Amino acid sequence: YALFVENHITTVNDLYDDVWLEIFEFLYINDIFNSFWNINNNLNRIIVDRRLKLYANLIRDESLDYFNLTILPNIHSQQLISLKLTNCFEKQMNFNQYINLQSLTLNSINTMQLKLLLIAKHLTHLKYFQINAIGIFGQDNREIIEQILKIKTLKTCRFNFGLQKMGLRNETISAISSNIENFIIESEFVSNSLFKLIPHLPKPQYLNIYLREDYRYRSSITFNSLLNLKTLRLKISRLSFNHLKLLFDSVCSNLQILVLNGCIVNDLQYLLPQSWINIF
Repeated sequence: YALFVENHITTVNDLYDDVWLEIFEFLYINDIFNSFWNINNNLNRIIVDRRLKLYANLIRDESLDYFNLTILPNIHSQQLISLKLTNCFEKQMNFNQYINLQSLTLNSINTMQLKLLLIAKHLTHLKYFQINAIGIFGQDNREIIEQILKIKTLKTCRFNFGLQKMGLRNETISAISSNIENFIIESEFVSNSLFKLIPHLPKPQYLNIYLREDYRYRSSITFNSLLNLKTLRLKISRLSFNHLKLLFDSVCSNLQILVLNGCIVNDLQYLLPQSWINIF
């Protein structure tokens, strides 16, 4: 007798919804739409399932145009939890509709645009905030920093202002206690300004900062200990040893990793062994 075995070919319709949801979690929404949208109604249904959390990378202008014209009209805006943007205000992005946004990266944003976004208080669920800015002026630093510190859900904040130096002059920051745990500043930040910030950052576990001393920002220095700090990465530029020691004095025994690099000018204390004895 003959035994006939029917060959079964697996198709996209044979996969459970949960499998597709897991696959899509590893892809940007741009790629999901380019590859899977309109293959069939079942896949379309899964893509707009409210359980699916969406990540959008809109760094290129054509990606943003595609998002606004093709993707956004078909999804639930509440699905979007992560967004990367360039020149977002030129494209009239409406952040008010992304009520579940948890991660936001903004490239090429200026002072006025950033202030408008922060003052509008749309970012009520934000956990990660990265700012790669242009045209941030000194007089606006305090207001911008205050608004960022007020985002209660924020855990990680990352600044890069390019070649511009960032600092707080004689302004006093309001009585704010932030929940930020990871604080990263990749452009030059004035050391006195960091000392002003520390009292408002009681929970940092990771601090990565590019420090520079500037006599124009001199002020009284008072700050609390960094009780929870585990990792400290410092890049220094023309920072006096006394200012470095002031920062180290605030670091308690929980510190596990210290990375220090940069350049010094005319400060012999860095070269004296006794300066480093019992610095913590």
